Amino acid sequence: MRAWNHFSLSPTRALRAAIAAGTLARVAIGAWYFVLKETRLLAQSDVNCSSPNQIDATTPTGARWEMCWEHRFNEGIVLRDITFTPPGGPRRKVLAQANLAQIHVPYDDNAVRFHDLSDFGLGDVRMAALAPEDCPNGTLLAYNGKPVLCQQQQPRGYAYKHPDSQLQGYVLSLFSVSHVGAYNYISMWKFYDDGAIEPQIGATGKLQRLGDDPAFGWPLRDNVYGISHTHNYYWRLDFDLAGAENDLVEEIEFTPVNANTQYVISVTPLATEAARPVEPTRMRSWRVRDSVVTNSDNHPISYQLDPLRSGHRHLGPDTEPFTYNEFYVTAYKPCEQWASHNPTAGGCGDNLATFVDGESTASDVVVWYGISFHHLTRDEDETYMDVHWDGFQLLPRDWNATNPLDSVSIAQTPRPTNTPAPTNTPAPTTTPTQTPVPPTPTATATFTPPPPTATPAIACFVYSSSDADQDLSIGASSATSYLAVPDSIRVSDIRLHVRMAHSWTGDVSMVLAHEPSGRAVMAMDRPGVSASYWGCSRDDIDVILDDEAASPVENQCAATRPTAYGRFRPNGPLATFQGIDGQGRWLLTLLDASPAVDQGTLEEWSIQICTADTGGLAGQPVGSNEPFDLGDVIPVPVDHDGSPPRPDGPVQTYELFLPAIMR
Repeated sequence: MRAWNHFSLSPTRALRAAIAAGTLARVAIGAWYFVLKETRLLAQSDVNCSSPNQIDATTPTGARWEMCWEHRFNEGIVLRDITFTPPGGPRRKVLAQANLAQIHVPYDDNAVRFHDLSDFGLGDVRMAALAPEDCPNGTLLAYNGKPVLCQQQQPRGYAYKHPDSQLQGYVLSLFSVSHVGAYNYISMWKFYDDGAIEPQIGATGKLQRLGDDPAFGWPLRDNVYGISHTHNYYWRLDFDLAGAENDLVEEIEFTPVNANTQYVISVTPLATEAARPVEPTRMRSWRVRDSVVTNSDNHPISYQLDPLRSGHRHLGPDTEPFTYNEFYVTAYKPCEQWASHNPTAGGCGDNLATFVDGESTASDVVVWYGISFHHLTRDEDETYMDVHWDGFQLLPRDWNATNPLDSVSIAQTPRPTNTPAPTNTPAPTTTPTQTPVPPTPTATATFTPPPPTATPAIACFVYSSSDADQDLSIGASSATSYLAVPDSIRVSDIRLHVRMAHSWTGDVSMVLAHEPSGRAVMAMDRPGVSASYWGCSRDDIDVILDDEAASPVENQCAATRPTAYGRFRPNGPLATFQGIDGQGRWLLTLLDASPAVDQGTLEEWSIQICTADTGGLAGQPVGSNEPFDLGDVIPVPVDHDGSPPRPDGPVQTYELFLPAIMR
């Protein structure tokens, strides 16, 4: 069992930092490691969280589910201390923690291989604020005043059916929505009244990448192909059956004998860490069982992982060995958090394959499970893709001696007695006046907003780059400019001004990054691509990007020059930087999707940071929370802090996990 602090892992980046020598820098989590190492030793037998983060639901059939939930930057929603009480049965813990551990998206043309959870994150600004219509007949749960989790309890159809009896069952569902690139991921957990748990994920939104090569996609319209790709989903399941760290893992499969006329069962303990593939021909599954607690039939209580979907398998290159197996069991280590791109501070492994190193799993086990969905695009994927669901089940095996729902009886509304209709009744000669029946209102989710707080006075300051003269010449696919902020300034709001010349603006993307915090956002992503695969063909950009602007920058392609001129909403939210200390070096990286054809030059860029703390700041003030305007005269210092904008020695750069058609 573990006691958990309410904190998130340090946010990894949309752009992952790499040192000049090329070695990827991981998030420093040494202090975090030792905190968890100590806190996990504390015994904890019950659901342990404050009421806003506690879920306690009982179905009409009498089953009870209890758990805690928390928000994290990378994983999104994390569930803890999941406890189940069957009707008339004992209350037992099932899982200490359960969460998504990676969304790996390699494209068939190998132009890009995304790791969405680790490199972009599912929480924070990428987690959608849900509205009541997103959660019909449910309750919205909030993080920092933002409704992010929908809780619903719904009929699920038959719990069982027999000529002698039947019972309608119920399910508790929890889901959140994360927006990553063009995709929306719906992360859902279903908890059934028979004790089953079903993790699911739905992929929807818009297609991320289009191309013109028929070898790697499906035709959508003339000479435009949706590029095929795979979604590899991974979950992390930290079992604590009955609330103790004495769980064992077994593999169950069936071997055909006698010319496939018989199948012989085998149950093999996995006493050490293991990596195992699915094997449909042997009906392979796995179970986690308690080594002490039994049911009244003296059978060890357990949960079985039923693979369900195994029609697609993605085997990646040697650099992605975690894709070679679907099922992993490891000994609990607090630093092993993600299936790939795992932080390596403190000697932790980079991915699941490196986690498996022969340690005993005799006490505290963590199960990892992955599912592959190969997405072959189709016409119906435009404009918005239907939700495609993937998932698996965790089934109680011998948790009870009999079906706990057998004794459940729910009062049913009696059916109306059929009254024979009269015969030979003449039709009325006049049409009776009908009294309109008022429509039954549709139930919506309940959400109580937090009480308003006083808004502090806000002042804004502009910091300009003295390093802007950067060329995207023929053959150059990227260029980076730097800007120094000498002040310790808490970011309440931020705006970005960019002026550049370019002969085909639809090729240009811009990434704004803050080096000390590691946060980054795709501020502009190929204007005009939504209307044309090749983007806007016109020249030059002079824009202020502002989250509060009315129109998106991606739609700008005016016949005048510059083709994008004015104040627009960025592709990615600049609110990504809210709350950080803006001091230090900022980077603006320009990306050219067609470097062999067109060229351009970055001429000027600056950022406006608004803050409630205005004491002793060196930036150029521009008024109280007033957006700066095109044409403002902003002095450009030689440097703010007395050091050259590009210091000598090793320079921290960013490795861009972005394709030619940018995320």
